Amino acid sequence: MIDDDRNLDLSGSDEALADLMELGGFPEPLLSSSTRKASRWRLSYGSRLVREEVRSLEFIRDIDRLELLYDRLPDVVGSPLSINSLREDIEVAFETVRHWLSVFENLYVCFRVPPFGAPRLKAVRKEQKLYLWDWASIEDPACRFENMIAFHLLRYCHWCEDVEGEKIELRYFRDTVGHEVDFILLKKRKPWLAIEVKLNKSTLDKNMKYLLERVQFSHAYQLTLSSEYDYKLPDINGCPVRIIPAASFLTRLP
Repeated sequence: MIDDDRNLDLSGSDEALADLMELGGFPEPLLSSSTRKASRWRLSYGSRLVREEVRSLEFIRDIDRLELLYDRLPDVVGSPLSINSLREDIEVAFETVRHWLSVFENLYVCFRVPPFGAPRLKAVRKEQKLYLWDWASIEDPACRFENMIAFHLLRYCHWCEDVEGEKIELRYFRDTVGHEVDFILLKKRKPWLAIEVKLNKSTLDKNMKYLLERVQFSHAYQLTLSSEYDYKLPDINGCPVRIIPAASFLTRLP
């Protein structure tokens, strides 16, 4: 499906992707077309969410520390989530941080992606990875780009379930020696798509190659923010591999 280029209009896709990267996906900042207005909205949104919306749903006394956790979340995007590290940072109990993260998930502040494992691979870390619905609040461009892709893949999983009645699961891969691939999509609980995200890289990531040599996938994509690279590589373990601009990849998603 994603490799089918017929009747595909990509005009304006690079500009749309640049706006999403800079302004985020929420309507107010995105439609403002202004980084200054988007920044003002983002400050107001965070304050209202912590001090009004959370309070309307949960009895939380220490709002100041809850706000510290909220401000800390952009810094942990894209890495295995350590609740214990967050607990130490804001000086509250482990269970408190875990509960507050669940509150934020219920309010669509963040979502978590669990790990993927397979019998022929070494033991996989159990930590989930955390991503934000408002990825434009992330300073690091690579993490922001990865978060934006995570959001669109999650949206695609929801679409498959709601429209097609097909359960697609979003995972990531990381083993005990540090091999990591950003995203895995499972179809019927079996590996289907492997996706690596790079700001600008013309060669296949070695961790993606490592995974493809050991696990059978139907397709593998390395997404780049740059529109320079779009070509197919030799199959690995029977799996077609393509380096493709993110704008082109996302345009192909329903």
